[in-house]
Order: sequence, then structure tokens, then C-alpha cells
Amino acid sequence: MVSCYELEVDSEVYTSLWLTQKSFRKYAEPFMEKTSIFEIENIFRKPRIIVLTSFPVDNFDFVVGVNNQLKMVSSKNIIQMAENLFRPKAIVVILNPTRQQGNCRLSEKDVNLLDKLNDINEILENIVFVVKASDSNGTDDTEELEKLSSELSSRISKKRGKNEIFKKMFWLKDDQISVRIGVCLLDSLIHLIHKMKNKAHRFIQSMKDLENNKEIHVQSFEKVISKSGFRLCISASQKSNHTTIRNLRHLLKKEIDRKDLLVCIEIVKRKKLDQIIKTTLETYLKKRMLHLKMDKRDACKRCTSKELSSTLLKTRSMTNEMLPVNCASTTRISVSKTNRTHTCSSRCGNVFCRKDYREIAKGVYTDLLSFVTRFVNNYHKDIPAFFETIADEMVKRTNSLKIHEWKTVAIRNVHVKGFGCIENNICVNLKTNDETGKKAVSAFLKKYLNDPPGKYKLRIEYKERKITLFSKLEQGSKINRKETEMRADEPRKYGSLGIFLKDSKGTYFFTTCAHVIGEEEHAYSPDDDSKLGQSVFIHHSESNTNDKNDPYIDFSLIQVSPERTLTCTFGLKTTGGDFINGRIFRGDLSEILNENVYKWGATEPCLQKGKCIGFEDEGSLLYMIVDTKDFAKGGDSGAIVCVGEDVETGLAAFVIVAGSTDDSGSESLNSGSSYLVYKVSDALDRIGTISGMTPCLNPYIRTISISSPVSDSKRAASKRKTPDKL
Repeated sequence: MVSCYELEVDSEVYTSLWLTQKSFRKYAEPFMEKTSIFEIENIFRKPRIIVLTSFPVDNFDFVVGVNNQLKMVSSKNIIQMAENLFRPKAIVVILNPTRQQGNCRLSEKDVNLLDKLNDINEILENIVFVVKASDSNGTDDTEELEKLSSELSSRISKKRGKNEIFKKMFWLKDDQISVRIGVCLLDSLIHLIHKMKNKAHRFIQSMKDLENNKEIHVQSFEKVISKSGFRLCISASQKSNHTTIRNLRHLLKKEIDRKDLLVCIEIVKRKKLDQIIKTTLETYLKKRMLHLKMDKRDACKRCTSKELSSTLLKTRSMTNEMLPVNCASTTRISVSKTNRTHTCSSRCGNVFCRKDYREIAKGVYTDLLSFVTRFVNNYHKDIPAFFETIADEMVKRTNSLKIHEWKTVAIRNVHVKGFGCIENNICVNLKTNDETGKKAVSAFLKKYLNDPPGKYKLRIEYKERKITLFSKLEQGSKINRKETEMRADEPRKYGSLGIFLKDSKGTYFFTTCAHVIGEEEHAYSPDDDSKLGQSVFIHHSESNTNDKNDPYIDFSLIQVSPERTLTCTFGLKTTGGDFINGRIFRGDLSEILNENVYKWGATEPCLQKGKCIGFEDEGSLLYMIVDTKDFAKGGDSGAIVCVGEDVETGLAAFVIVAGSTDDSGSESLNSGSSYLVYKVSDALDRIGTISGMTPCLNPYIRTISISSPVSDSKRAASKRKTPDKL
């Protein structure tokens, strides 16, 4: 039995998607408040993930990581793969292979599932294949994944060629699954943006066409009126004439839609245009009726009753000659004033003649042009900025999916130490400096990947790094490692405060690096040497590990136990110095490529801003490249790198550990600075076992009283009367 689950997920789960939606919202809100121009609201819908499997699933943590960030929209046994371009969407196919003669092969249920996926090649770009281990002791190695993807590729591909499945296939325990789903959703969002952009261009083109081709549009409307059999009987009731006018309005609306002249204007706004056209037609009717009455009155003055009768007959006869031949022969119409009925025939007089049709067509064109012009004028200030944002986001995000595929394939090779993307270069770093390994990696990449996307170039090389720790020992506050009782010529060692945390007992803590405040060491105030707290937990990884499942962390948790009262400000600090609500980044370093970043550190200038222009992922070690020189300096260890410059919600992403330089003598790929970092979320995961420990991410000022006095506390406190501020 095949199961199809549809999940609706919070955008915040996938950082690249969330950041893109946020960057649009600032410029999109003026459009969304006034109208649904360009169908822009589709960009901000919550993404949906279709999960297809041959067995029941009750846990979707592998999709989002946190269970409460999704909801089940539907669960059914019918697969519907119809393309939906009304929100970001991705598809996850879960496979449960079997082991045959020692090899991992697609199971019969897997084959049945794949057979039910109609037109799978058309949606292959945004599919993620997730593989359960074939047995409880499954090795989940790359070689088995290669064989399984090759079998799947040969089954679904219409022609033999490159294996396009390997880069989209992951073992169930792989932490890159959610990243792959995120970039698939982002790619889906890019398609929505393309659709919206094309519609915007069509709108602009239709505006130019409307302005520059007046005569063509007038003739088009005149032709519609003429062919419609439009006639208003002189003797007909007012109600009957209004019905005829309404029918003509519908025909004109169809013509406007056929020519796509209102491509971006929603239905509610179009009703206003319909009312304007109605008023125009009724105005022409009143003018024409008044003109006929005046003609009749003048005729009465000049003629006897017999002459009048003859004149009217002649007038009616002349009018009938100009009538369309397809007029209904007989129509029965009530005349309310006399309680009699009038039968409209081909001999009845028409209020309008052919020359009036052109005047009506000109009026409709004028109304249409005026309506669209007023509509556009409401946005003339917003449209340029909006289009500029579209262009910027397209440049940032167009290649996100392809870059992640390159990373996925590269790090699966045994000769590869790490992967990076620096400015216009895709970098694959080798474990050893030998030509054999380089050739093997090059052949492996060509086997599963096409040329690098866009403007990117491929570099396969060996790197030796020199790491310089920033260990001179409110967010960004200076934290001293030692008291000042040392030689006068010895420099002060200090680091930076990261974020505050609180446990279930109400005890407060702050973070910094372990090489700043070591195990059971005290942190001191830079102002008067009073103790601020003591390290109660450290996690200092070995720097030579290459295990991607054991990320390098240099983390120290300090329990706040001051010798004097402290005033602590919680929340994340903006570039303007205000404190706002914060979030913890749980994505991949590649997701903030080309995004603005900033940090508050202890070394002046405390605030530094820049753009992430590259990254390198070497298993457990992460390196971030920023375009700002001296983005971080000695003393900034422990500082938090935040993404964006939001005034509403901050994104705490990385902790700065050290500066990094390429010591292998290879050509530099960038003009920026490289820093060894680790994810804030990885550090928080290490202290997850501590009961109720949560980051203080909401803006709040808290006064913390003395809790652990020491013998010389009076001396320390006497140096400063006002409370210290962190």
C-alpha cells in the first residue's frame, strides 16, 4: 500500500527559505495592503512537503528536526503529483530497500511506489530520496548509496546517461536531509518568483501596449460593439435598455481579458472598471435620448400632424438602414407608463447609429487607460525597489540547490576533507597532497555532476591551515580571564560574552569560548576585577577530527554568581544597539551565503558588519569568509555572529573561535577574512542534558544580586558604586 502525507511546515525551519521570504516582505507589504498585484502573496505561504512511502510513517523529525513545527494537512493512499505553483513545495520519497546476496537493492514495495509516480522526471529537481537502513546493522556507506541510486536511475530514466539520483539520495540518519529539503523549497520559491516576475513584465508590456496602440484598441472595441447586434429601441422601456447595456459590458470585459490588458489587477479592482464602463454607456444613452427628443420637438414645431407622421416614418426608415441586419425580428417589450406592450422589430428605430459605436469605443478605451494609469500610480514609488529586490534575491539564491548538490557529492568521496564556496569558486579540499587523490576526486565529481553552476569555477586542492586563537583572554561584553595581579608588561587576556541562558531553577548563565574561560575558571569584570561567575561546563573538541557528526566546539558555560549586583540585558543586539527577540539558526552554513552578517565583540570597534561571501566545511570544522577586513580580532572569541540586520527578529548563528589563514601557499580565492566558527545550535545541543536550560532570547533587563561572595568582595565592590552592566 502506498501512503501520501502532506505536511505544512513553518518557514523558519529552513533558514534560506525564511531569509528570502523576509527580504521580500519589506518591499511587498505596500502591494499586499492595496491589492494582490503579481500574486505576490504566494511567496509568503507556508511551504508544504509531500512525503511518499510504501509503509506507514508516524514520525517526521527527519523532515523538520522539531516535531511541533509542522502539521499534517492530509494523509491518503492516492498519489497526486499535480504541480502546485501557489506555495513553495518539495517531495520526499522514502525507500525501504532489501539486502540480496549482500547488496542493497530496491524492494518490491519500492518498485511499486516508483511505478505509481507519473512523470517523475518532470519533478525530479525538487525530489529528495530518503533511504532506511537495509538492516539494523546497516553500514549506510557511500558505495551502497551509489549502487542503489544507480538502480533507481536506470529504472526511472527514459535514456541512459549520468546518474542524477545520487546527489538527491540520503540515508535516513543524514543531517543533510533537512538542508536538501530546504534548498528544494527555495528552488520552488524561485520558480514562484520567476512566475511573478514574468507576470510583472507582462503587466508593464500591456501598459505600454495600451498607451501606444490607441487606434488598434479603439477599433477592437468598435468591432465588438458592431458584431454584438447592439441596439437600443427608441420605444423600449428603460429596464430593457439597461439589460442590453449590461450584456454589452460583459462582451467588452471579455475582450479586455482576451487582450490581457488587466494582467495583474485582481477581480475586486476589475469590478470598479466594470462600473466605470457602465456609467460611460449609460451617459451615452442619456445624451442620445435627449438628442432624439429635441429633434422630435423641433419637428413638431415645423410640421402639421400629417407632416409630422410622414417625417417620423422617413426618420425611422433612414435609421433602420443603418441598423445591423442581425437584429432580432420580433421582441415583446412592456411599456410601464401606459401598461401596454411594445413589440420591437427590425423596423424600430435604434437610439445609436454606426458612428456612435466608434465614439463609445473611444470612451471605453479612455476609461480603461485612466483606470490602469491610476492603478499604476499607486505603486510608482514601490515598483522600482520591489524589482530591485527580486533581482538581488535571484542572484543570491538561483544556484543554492546546485551548490548543495556539489557539496553532497564531494564530501562523500574518501579523499575529500572539506567543501567550500568562496566568491566565484567551488572548492573541494583534499585530505592529502597527492595527484592521485586529486584525479580520483575529479573523476568522481564528473560521474555524478555536470559543470559548476553559473559563474562558478571548480578548484580541487590541498590546504594547510594556520589557526590563530582570539584568546587575549549585554552580548559582546568584555570578559576577563585573570585578575590584574600580574606583571605590568603582560597583556590582559579577555574574550567576549555570547548569549545568556536560564535553567529551570531560575539560575542564569552566559556563554563564551573554552579557551577564554576554562574548566572551573572564574570570569572577571574588566572594570574592577570582581568575579562575574565560574565555568560549570565546557566542551572543547579536538581540532584534528574530521567527523561531520562531531562538530568542532570551543564552548564554556559560565554560571552568573557575581560579587556585586549585575544588570543583565537579554535578547539579541541589533546593529543599532537595540535588543530584540532572537532565534537560533539550525541550518547549514551554505544557507547564509551572500547574506549580511554582524557581530558585537569585546575588541573595538565592537560592532562589525559585513557579508558572508564564502564558506568551507571540513567535516567537523566550519570556516566563514566575510568581506570585511578585521571583522573579528583578538578578544572577540565567544562573540555571536548574527544574520541580517532585522529590527524585529534576530538570528543567532555562529560563535567566533579564531582567525584562519591558508598556510599552504596556494593562491587566495577571496579578498575577505576567514574565521573558524561553530554553530550556536551545536553548543546548545551539548548542554541539552542540563534540566530546563533555555537561551534568553526575549528582550528583558534583569538585576542579579550577589550570590557567591568571597573574602575580598568588599574590596572589589568598593571600587565601583554603580552596578555593572552586561
